[in-house]
Amino acid sequence: MNSSRRRLPISTQSFEQLRKDGDLYVDKTQYIEKLFSLGRIFFLSRPHRFGKSLFLSMLKAYFEGRKELFEGLYIAEREEEIARQQKREPWEESPVLYFDFSAKDYAEQGSLKRRMDLQLTAFERLHGVEDKPEDLGDRFINLITTIYRKTQKQVVILVDEYDKPLSETVTNEELNSAIRAQLKAFYEVLKQCDQYIRFAFLTGITKFSKTTLFSGVNNLIDITLLDEYAAICGFTETELDQFTPEIERLAEKQKSTVEKTRARLKKEYNGFCFSRSGERIYNPSCSLNTLAVGRYNCSWFENATPTYLVKFLKKTGVSIPNLDENIKIDANVLQDFRYNDPNYIIHYLFYSGYLTIKKFLRKENLFVLGFPNKRVRSSFLQGLLYYTRPDVSPMGLLVDLSSY
Repeated sequence: MNSSRRRLPISTQSFEQLRKDGDLYVDKTQYIEKLFSLGRIFFLSRPHRFGKSLFLSMLKAYFEGRKELFEGLYIAEREEEIARQQKREPWEESPVLYFDFSAKDYAEQGSLKRRMDLQLTAFERLHGVEDKPEDLGDRFINLITTIYRKTQKQVVILVDEYDKPLSETVTNEELNSAIRAQLKAFYEVLKQCDQYIRFAFLTGITKFSKTTLFSGVNNLIDITLLDEYAAICGFTETELDQFTPEIERLAEKQKSTVEKTRARLKKEYNGFCFSRSGERIYNPSCSLNTLAVGRYNCSWFENATPTYLVKFLKKTGVSIPNLDENIKIDANVLQDFRYNDPNYIIHYLFYSGYLTIKKFLRKENLFVLGFPNKRVRSSFLQGLLYYTRPDVSPMGLLVDLSSY
């Protein structure tokens, strides 16, 4: 493939499709080895359009033993040694249960149960499971144990956007509570069936307190703010070097230099931080779009603002502080997200990507939060803020939504 005309995976979320099409892939397979060294059951929170679904798709292909899709990637060189350490054969296949909660509206009563039933039914048919308990949690347990009994293989469980059923119902307290109870029972299976699970990975935007949704899942490892996983999604400065031909083409179209183009890309799309160490990450969606079309046209508000955030701002009547002034928050508080608490507007903005970690004050155990970059700041002031209060100037120090 001509390096000056490489196709970028702008909207591709399937690892298999990406590799078969020959799209440029920023190798994240080294994180498989890192995860293995840490544990088996994980949770990751990242904003919309940050590559979570693609990462899950890559994990699915790996655990299905799709060796041919990983040629030339990090894990292909390490798999034999990893397998030796784990006392198994290289590229060992496992039954994979991939649950996707992203493509569904959960505003109606019973919509979550129907979605879960649809996905469980597909897996039951695939694995020849005949017994179907009425309770969803029991049904999930039966599926896992039956697969293990038939194959003598532990299962792999992957969950995409685990929190969407809750975020979509944030303004309906009764329905939200019912959905939370359903999901709690469903996810507690990860603890109850621990001996039958080889690996599990859950992704979402919001991170729930372990005293709410995950109170019974004490084997879940949250890697959201761990230094070693800061770049598991998105691009680092070094990874952006892989796009040198595209950056050169962008510079030519903009009648600029490569140095100035790199500086502008950094100003507009870099600045996200998900760790205490302070490593800065590029928004992958905006970066890829800009490099593909040859102009700076990515709108964070249009592409990534979750509906629940707008609903929450309108509903709760909270005041939004001036985000141009860095906001300090206790590290433990930031990691203890609770739904429907109006005091947690900072959590919503942080997990949605409007705020990010600017620095970590170790002695005080405080995170200093602020806008990641120019593009996000502009989207907030001209998009989200105006959408929730069109009568308020975006330059106000406080935005009072109490009358809405």
